[in-house]
Amino acid sequence: MKNLELIVLSGSAIEEIPSSIEHLVGLKVLDLDNCKNLKKIPEFGEQMKYLELIALSGSAIEEIPSSIGHLVGLKVLHLDNCKNLEKIPEFGEQMKNFAIEEIPSSIGHLVGLVELHLVPDLQQLFFLMALTWSTQRASSSFLSNDLAPGWKYDVFLSFTGVDTRRGFVSHLYHELCKYQGITTFYDDRELERGTSISPELLSAIEASHTAIVVLSPKYAHSKWCLDELTNIVQCMEARKSILPVFYETNPSDIGNQRASFAEAFTEHEEKFISTEDKKKVTQWRSDLKKVSKISGWHSKNFKSERQLIDDIVKYVRRKGTGAIEAISLCLPKVEEVRQWNWEAFSKLHGLRILEFDNLIFSSCPEFLPCSLRTINWRFYPSEFLPTNFQLRFLTQLEMYESKLVRLWEGKMDLPNLKYIDLCDSNKLMSTPDFSSLPNLETLKLTYCKNLVEIHPSIAVLKRLKSLCLDHCHSIKSLPSEFEMDSLEVLSLDDCYNLKKIPKFGEQMKNLESIVLSGSAIEEIRSSIGHLVGLKVLHLRNCKNLKKIPEFGEQMKNLELIDLSGSAIEEIPSSIGHLVGLHDLHLDNCKNLEKILEFGEQMKNLELIVLSGSAIEEIPSSIGHLVGLMELHLYNCKNLKKIPEFGEQMKNLWTLNFSGAGIEDIPSSIGHLVRLKELHLCNCKNLKKIPEFGEQMKNLRGLNLSGSAIEEIPSSIGHLVGLKKLDLHNCKNLKKIPEFGEQMKNLRGLNLSGSAIEEIPSSIGHLVGLKKLDLHNCKNLKKIPEFGEQMKNLRRLNLSGSAIEEIPSSIGQLVGLKYLYLSNCKNPFSNPPRWGLVFSSLTRLCSLRVLYLRDCEFYELDIPGDISCLSFLEILYLSGNNFVSLPESIRCLSKLRHLDLDRCKSLQELPPLPSEGSLRFELFDRSSEIVIPGSEIPGWFSNQSVGHSVNVDLPPPSCTDWLGIAFCVVFQEPKQNLANPPAPPHCDVFNTVIDFCGFRVTYTIGSLMSEHLWMSSSGTVFIRNFGPYGRRVVKAELNAVKKCGARLLYKQDLEELAQTLKILK
Repeated sequence: MKNLELIVLSGSAIEEIPSSIEHLVGLKVLDLDNCKNLKKIPEFGEQMKYLELIALSGSAIEEIPSSIGHLVGLKVLHLDNCKNLEKIPEFGEQMKNFAIEEIPSSIGHLVGLVELHLVPDLQQLFFLMALTWSTQRASSSFLSNDLAPGWKYDVFLSFTGVDTRRGFVSHLYHELCKYQGITTFYDDRELERGTSISPELLSAIEASHTAIVVLSPKYAHSKWCLDELTNIVQCMEARKSILPVFYETNPSDIGNQRASFAEAFTEHEEKFISTEDKKKVTQWRSDLKKVSKISGWHSKNFKSERQLIDDIVKYVRRKGTGAIEAISLCLPKVEEVRQWNWEAFSKLHGLRILEFDNLIFSSCPEFLPCSLRTINWRFYPSEFLPTNFQLRFLTQLEMYESKLVRLWEGKMDLPNLKYIDLCDSNKLMSTPDFSSLPNLETLKLTYCKNLVEIHPSIAVLKRLKSLCLDHCHSIKSLPSEFEMDSLEVLSLDDCYNLKKIPKFGEQMKNLESIVLSGSAIEEIRSSIGHLVGLKVLHLRNCKNLKKIPEFGEQMKNLELIDLSGSAIEEIPSSIGHLVGLHDLHLDNCKNLEKILEFGEQMKNLELIVLSGSAIEEIPSSIGHLVGLMELHLYNCKNLKKIPEFGEQMKNLWTLNFSGAGIEDIPSSIGHLVRLKELHLCNCKNLKKIPEFGEQMKNLRGLNLSGSAIEEIPSSIGHLVGLKKLDLHNCKNLKKIPEFGEQMKNLRGLNLSGSAIEEIPSSIGHLVGLKKLDLHNCKNLKKIPEFGEQMKNLRRLNLSGSAIEEIPSSIGQLVGLKYLYLSNCKNPFSNPPRWGLVFSSLTRLCSLRVLYLRDCEFYELDIPGDISCLSFLEILYLSGNNFVSLPESIRCLSKLRHLDLDRCKSLQELPPLPSEGSLRFELFDRSSEIVIPGSEIPGWFSNQSVGHSVNVDLPPPSCTDWLGIAFCVVFQEPKQNLANPPAPPHCDVFNTVIDFCGFRVTYTIGSLMSEHLWMSSSGTVFIRNFGPYGRRVVKAELNAVKKCGARLLYKQDLEELAQTLKILK
């Protein structure tokens, strides 16, 4: 079966895998996930070189065979949730393709591993310590300091000072230790002749993970070096941690002691003649031979010492933990870490990217790898970065929501740092000296609310592109002048204590965006004219800003000016120089009564917003704005007149005069051939609008709601593109014209609250109509028949209208989903006629929602075949007079909300739909009171401290009980909130009462202090919920301190009334 590639046994009851699996030489995937009975897997044969994936997650496996090292092609090993697995074997050097997220200390053999992503489970972090310690030392948890002794040194340098100390070895040490952060033992003392190796050096060898032995020509001449070598071989040979450098020597000469090594041993044999000394010399020879056979570096193979040193350092970095270049631990929710061994990071010499999110550490790091390029650490726990953190290579620092008070003490050289983000660091009070950050491009300090000082050196950063200080509420000043050549974005939004901004230098030609919205600035300096590249100027809600300077002709790139909500009193005439301007926001400028003429050169202006301003007149030169697309004059109460629209304003597509004081619309509006939206709602002085020309075919929306309009011109039929016509609350509008057949695009028609008396029969031409709203049309007594062509109508609202008869043709609205007939009392005053109407409704097979509140119909008015409304989901019947509902209501299987509130004649309910979750509203709100109080009255016999109370119901044979009375004490709102907002805040309290399995929600409302809520529910309500076998009512009440309940009998009513009277 050598061609078998995939075996999937996941979730099976398999107890054993046959050993013959090793014959499957072509196997690629072995899936044994969730094999709960599988405790052991057989050995893997060397011939299984194609096996790429082994999945054992959730299995009962207790051990992984060491022969896994034979699987040279293995890429993925899944072991999560293997509860019985306590140990995994070492990985062989041949497993170069392997990538895993849970690994032992032998990770050093996995030369292909570059990036390590930590899974969001703190219990799976145990492996990281294994990266940093000896393969011969046990390690079990990254989270425990007590279980992780670690190595004191990463590298021990063995060399002879005669020929390498001041050259090669010095440079190698400097590169290892100073630039790469690799902890290196380097003894540069000269030993006197005859001196023995010190105990200090012996301890250093034992405490080092790796030894680099520099075998130079004079190495063997030193007895000290040879003793070192003997100790190195004894400590490190077994774990293969000796790295020889053949510096101007030949390995064969070393192993066979030829050339300079022969001379050295001739001298040693002459000096050391005792038996013990001869044994030592023999040992030296043996150790040199062993080391000569270890693969290392030959200096003659490199063009320069620089290349040789770089190659050695690169290897050391990759050996073991050096292979890890990225750690990313991002949890889905915030978790606290109480124990964490920060010493582990000192061994991650190649770490370039460190990312922590949603982790809160109780301790602070004392060391971070100097190799880091990017740090993205949310909730950084310390007030400063580690003092020994050399940030030489750091390019990006993100520590939002940190506890930083300052980044670092003093001055730090950061030549590569380009990006700093400390947003939401609420403890940050000052910034460092920026003169040592010459390449900084982005500085984000948004929401650093306690930041008081920005170091003045920021003003001279030549490469800074973005400076964001939004919502830094404590900043009161900035450097007096900015000289930042590269600055593109300056954002100071909501810096409400900032009254003055810097002077802009002439060289700041790259600044494109200035945001000063919500600041306290009182003046914009004239030096803003130097900003020839400026595109966006935000001054929204600058309440102290009354004036802005003239705009120079050189500011031709300015595209947007936002002065909305400011105290500006005048717009400078030089605004005409801004030929690139396309957005002008002046809304809510309460002091702005006049705007200047618009120049012909402002042809790029597309948007003008003057809504809510004190503007009294629009200059006729607005006609020059040939590119204008939107004009907003909403709520301009002082604006009585608008100028004529020129034919050249053909690009205008939105006009908003809602709430303005205008009295008429010029007929030249017909020139606006591309107009799509015309808003005239709440124009109380507007009684008439001009005729619509055929050229206005692009108009999509016309809103005249709340205006004083008395008549709609018949030319409205020309608006073939009209989709929405809103005329609600037009109190003077009694008639609307005929609808033309060409108005097939109209989707929504709203006449609610108008004085309309008749709907023309031509409404049938509106084949595209989806929504027709006629509610509260008090003068509307009749509506026309509905034609079959109105099949697209989805929503019809006739609630509160005066219609006397609902046409039976309503049944032809086969697409109708929402029907509102509440408060339509006239059609139901004749029960037989209403019965016919209801029969018509049963043809509405698509109906989802039906409102029939307060229609005053009776039991016989509801037809038995209501079950035809099979898609009905929501049915409101509150305030009607029926005694019961038809049995067929149980067939409404999709019904999820039934409102029977205030149905005072209702005595019983039929069986209700059993599927789905049906919510009922079947209670009389008049039986509720909410009053201040903190104690349950003693009248409530069944009381409970806490949020729930149970009430045992009488047996079904008992007929003299009337219902249940409830009483609840709500706790104060502040006790319900982890972070209570500032007053005036009210919680909205709810109670949920389980009536024999059916849950009903009562919304109590907003409370500011302790209150009592009292309510009662009748037996009709209770008896018709759930099977009669359940005889317990349970109230579960949120934010409750105490609750009480009592069964109500007739004789209790007087006592209840007296209790309520006393409470009130």
